[in-house]
Amino acid sequence: MDEIIKIENISQLYEMMYQRKPLHPLVGVIDFSKDNIRAYNEMKVSMGFYSVMFKNLCPGSMRYGRNYYDFQEGTLFFTAPNQVVVMENLEDSDDVNGWALIFHPDLIRGTSLNAKMKEYSFFSYDVYEA
Repeated sequence: MDEIIKIENISQLYEMMYQRKPLHPLVGVIDFSKDNIRAYNEMKVSMGFYSVMFKNLCPGSMRYGRNYYDFQEGTLFFTAPNQVVVMENLEDSDDVNGWALIFHPDLIRGTSLNAKMKEYSFFSYDVYEA
């Protein structure tokens, strides 16, 4: 699949993942065990918000920039708004588990954290592209 699916806000992601409506429009928590991860195989996704994901068991891999990550032993994974992530080689499994904390840039706009976000290299795959 070459098309990039753009998810602009947290409510769109919740709807796509068949999760209940988020309690707040700018921040959310996703439980990956409550989703059919196989539905996202080979999907290229760009999200308009930050994510901090912990995935422990996920039958497949994720491509972020030019690197691949597997989640068999646990991974902490960060993305910034508008970066492209591709899920690959996903298999049907009831053993998928992990969590994502997601937050829209508007949540930190005007704060000192917003001014420092570019300093946190773990939100960028630029270092791997060189």
